[in-house]
Amino acid sequence: MPIRLAKYTDIPAIAHVCAKSFYDDELFGDMMHPFRAEYPEDYEQFYVRRFRENWYDWSHVIWVATTCDKEGKVIVAGVAEWELMGRAGKGREYRKLGGWNPGMAFPNLGSSHSSALSTNRAANPDPSLRNPFPTAHDLTIHHWTGARANSYYLDLLAIHPDYQGGGLAKELVQWGLDRAEEEGVSASVVSSVPGRGFYKRMGFDKEVGRCGEGTENPLGRLEGGWILFRDAKTGEGGTDE
Repeated sequence: MPIRLAKYTDIPAIAHVCAKSFYDDELFGDMMHPFRAEYPEDYEQFYVRRFRENWYDWSHVIWVATTCDKEGKVIVAGVAEWELMGRAGKGREYRKLGGWNPGMAFPNLGSSHSSALSTNRAANPDPSLRNPFPTAHDLTIHHWTGARANSYYLDLLAIHPDYQGGGLAKELVQWGLDRAEEEGVSASVVSSVPGRGFYKRMGFDKEVGRCGEGTENPLGRLEGGWILFRDAKTGEGGTDE
């Protein structure tokens, strides 16, 4: 089951995978897009815009898993988006161009125009629930400090429902775990209810908190949201803390 770095032209296919995978998700589905059934195209376009915006931030590395459909055509069936935090990924040539990251120099590159030109009718009318991440980030970022500041963070993992259970998710996650181990840094993820057992089996065995913690956190209403780490190992088998 091959995996490869995503291409910009993969973004519509990636968005379709995410829309299908997260349709019943309590965060991307129920909370953020309560009107996705009425406006499915707007719901899918949300993911198109998201990946186009993150594409220009080279601390985000996007991998896709491919497989063949019933007609034998190679298609994108899964996606993993890794955010390289702290010194994670430094010196690696995933998508860097001379060390210059346009997403860091121009953080709104690609986003301002798409946001201005598109109205997401599938989204929650409450701004705090339409985009709950900035508030939640400020209340939970303390978990990514100290030795854990350097981390391969699995920002998103999605497998099309038609291809779940075939090992695609494991391969996409293993890529980040292998890189983290090579560099001696941690790996981290925020887990939904369905994904918790899978991530535990993949080695994210340190549960340090919840993404909904803190007062006034819009994610506090979620049933899931466990912050899980696989800490960097020392030569003796412990962590580097």
